[in-house]
Amino acid sequence: MQAIISAPFQPLLDPSPQPFLLISPNITYKSITIGNVELLKSLNQELFPVPYPDAYYATTMRVELTDFCKLIYVDDVPVGQITCTFKPSEREGEVRLYMMLMGILPSYRSLGIGGRACRTILEAAEAHNRRVKLLRKPHYWEEDRCTSSSHEISTLPGDIVSQSFTLPITSLFMHVHVLNTAARRLYERHGFTERKRIENFYRRRGPEDTNIKDAWLFERSLFI
Repeated sequence: MQAIISAPFQPLLDPSPQPFLLISPNITYKSITIGNVELLKSLNQELFPVPYPDAYYATTMRVELTDFCKLIYVDDVPVGQITCTFKPSEREGEVRLYMMLMGILPSYRSLGIGGRACRTILEAAEAHNRRVKLLRKPHYWEEDRCTSSSHEISTLPGDIVSQSFTLPITSLFMHVHVLNTAARRLYERHGFTERKRIENFYRRRGPEDTNIKDAWLFERSLFI
């Protein structure tokens, strides 16, 4: 699977602006499935200036990522998405969670939706770690053999996503375009720290494209 490169920040106009929004909107989330992946594609076309390959969409539908790839709804209206995947850790027996993309339609921004989505993923990561800790208890399989089949996921050689089911998540990280100061503030409010600046991280559209391509790497460690 080819690497997924996060899209640089680019202001976009919402073709269907909503002039009246609740201060505390009713936010719900739905996992990505074959039944709604086309909606994810439509949202991405509005939110991001570059197309994403089929491999990205296949990843978002992986059963192991059900809790980490979500469509975001406000009062049953799809307004954004947050999609993550697992990446190897520097230490054996651990994984990191990588936020591939997060985007909210312009007219729904500044309502705390992105922050709540971020917290939802952090809570899912903490729940994952609690489950892994439980699975690693010596007595677990002896006391719960009748339900052990529900925890079995086929592991493909070298497939970090499949292997991650029994591995703790040590951190959540993402790349942020250096011009996207709003995203930087959001992640800093939720405990993320800038680790480094990566030059020319984003793809160039051609030799005439002289726009800034640098990204910050933000990361938040998780207790395991």
